[in-house]
Amino acid sequence: MSRRLALIIGNSEYDDPALARLVTPGGDAADLAAVLRDPQIGGFEAVETLLNQPLTKVRRAIAHFFARRKPDDLLLLYFSGHGVLDDRGRLFLALKDTEHEVLRGTALSANFITDEMDGSRSKRQVLILDCCHSGAFARGAKGAPGSSVGTAPNFAGTGYGRVVLTATDSTQYAWEGDQVTGEGLNSIFTRHLIHGLHSGKADTDQDGRVTLDEWYDYAYAQVISQTPKQTPHKWSFNEQGEIVVARNPHWRPPTLPPALQQALENPLKHVRLGAVRELGDLLRGSEKGLALAAKTALERLENDDSRTVSRAAAEILVGKEKTAPAETPKNDVSAVATRAKKIEVGKPAKAEPEKKAEPIPQPSPQPTPVSPSRPAVSGRASKRRTFNPLLISGAVVMVSCLLLVITRTIINMTASGTLDTSSLPETITNSKDSPMVLIPAGPFKMGSDADVALAECQELRIGSEDECQRSWSENEEPQHTVTLDTFYIDQHEVTNAQYEACVDDGGCKPPGNTASKTRPRYYNNRDFDDYPVIYVDWEKAKTYCDWRGARLPTEAEWEKAARGTDGRTYPWGKQTPNDKLLNFLSKEGDTKPAVSYPDGASPYGVYNMAGNVGEWVADWYFSDYHASSLEENPANQIPSTKRTVRGGGLSSGENGVRTAFRMGYDPTISTSNIGIRCAHSP
Repeated sequence: MSRRLALIIGNSEYDDPALARLVTPGGDAADLAAVLRDPQIGGFEAVETLLNQPLTKVRRAIAHFFARRKPDDLLLLYFSGHGVLDDRGRLFLALKDTEHEVLRGTALSANFITDEMDGSRSKRQVLILDCCHSGAFARGAKGAPGSSVGTAPNFAGTGYGRVVLTATDSTQYAWEGDQVTGEGLNSIFTRHLIHGLHSGKADTDQDGRVTLDEWYDYAYAQVISQTPKQTPHKWSFNEQGEIVVARNPHWRPPTLPPALQQALENPLKHVRLGAVRELGDLLRGSEKGLALAAKTALERLENDDSRTVSRAAAEILVGKEKTAPAETPKNDVSAVATRAKKIEVGKPAKAEPEKKAEPIPQPSPQPTPVSPSRPAVSGRASKRRTFNPLLISGAVVMVSCLLLVITRTIINMTASGTLDTSSLPETITNSKDSPMVLIPAGPFKMGSDADVALAECQELRIGSEDECQRSWSENEEPQHTVTLDTFYIDQHEVTNAQYEACVDDGGCKPPGNTASKTRPRYYNNRDFDDYPVIYVDWEKAKTYCDWRGARLPTEAEWEKAARGTDGRTYPWGKQTPNDKLLNFLSKEGDTKPAVSYPDGASPYGVYNMAGNVGEWVADWYFSDYHASSLEENPANQIPSTKRTVRGGGLSSGENGVRTAFRMGYDPTISTSNIGIRCAHSP
């Protein structure tokens, strides 16, 4: 039986001060190990992690990793750290005890890794390098950053079934004597590899499996869209068969559009016949999930009581037999042998392998949607399908055609996501007596430019020129356009009374403290029922929203609800904050009722999106999250040590109550400054 094994090596600390320039995110290696080890995602049975270890221990671990393996074993080796070329152009990977002047004796040689891979019986080997490369050159010569480090020749070897993925193949640094010159970039390659698996986004064809090609394609597209100076590459050396890296943890068996399903169950055979042709379009389409659902439906229709319908279904299946869609993914995510690839170029692609060895990165083409242009079934089409017109009255034909046109229109609207949502009410009140406000679908500007925020700080005279700092807003960069689906959000912060109802119902645990800043008895006190609940950690906030049949808003949803689509600095606009608009700067000394400050409401009429209490959102917190977030419905579910809090609090200053301001908190803490606001998808 084949095995799935991984060895994760990361270095962020170096004894040699010349190598201390590179700062690798410490959690990347651990996060990658976690997602590979997760039985719902990677399903790797053994994942070993080595962080900041000396050369001898790393060499021994690599040797053991590739030894005594079977041909079908999947072996994934990952390295994050410095990559350095010696004066003969040979690539070395720097470890904790590496000395840059004696690389051959203190660094991990690419030749060593290649030899171990060549000697292994495994024919499914994946090497991932997230390195910041530096060149070493002959005495007196200068090497300009940007030249290739020669990944392909260094790891080609003589073995079979080898794939190499790299964050970059170029040098960012050059040595001049004992000094390092050049501009280094913090790689986001690993971050997107992790997110692609954790979110399921890397399953681009939505068949429930993430292949190595899909994984690389996803990371490549994300990296080049955000960091043009960094270009990932991919090489395949004698690769045989498709490598499945993981399962999509969010995949569900695909279902047909409801209107199409209704057409299949229609008693009029002409409507069912039109639905058969729609199924044929889906079967021949590029979306594997829908193709699988269409194939299942057509197989069922082969037994339809109408011989015309059953014959049409059989003809489509026979015509598609040689290219039938893949079966539902099983728990075993082992590779499926398909084709033998020789050397592959570095570009992400699903097409046939290129003949060249030099990588030429390009994004994969997007799937083409099913065309809605084919005409509805007519009497003439029915003749070609051998219908007997003597058995059909003119009235039935007309009704059938009309129903088919209506069905096709609904199907196309459903597939394109353009169903009219204008009938949704602007406000709703759920069974827990919590009013919610509609936030329409569409784009908005998220985040801020730190220079602009600094200028606004000085313009509004929030502080003197010396007191305004650019660093206050750097975690909000870059400002970027985000598109969200329609959602509802609480018009007010969750109150003590509302949270107490959940506790009384057995769905929630009481707050960690029943006092507030100045009130010894705040929670479970009728005088403060309408005040925001506080001293709830992230898990309690999530549990409450779940109990209500809602959820925590994503960070992007929260920000759109606060600032609207005009990019305003504060929920009410650009006006300098004052005590008629919000509770801030500890002017009130404690919380105010959740219905306070109507003049400070957001464009959608949402209260207290600035000040009073901050609010937990669903996302994990990274200071550089905006640089790697998705353009549509982003939600950062890559685990971190902190969760995001938005909105500032009663003690926040003018900067901390801006709509773009974001903070990260330990999700297990509870304070008098953080409360809850829920969201709901219609």
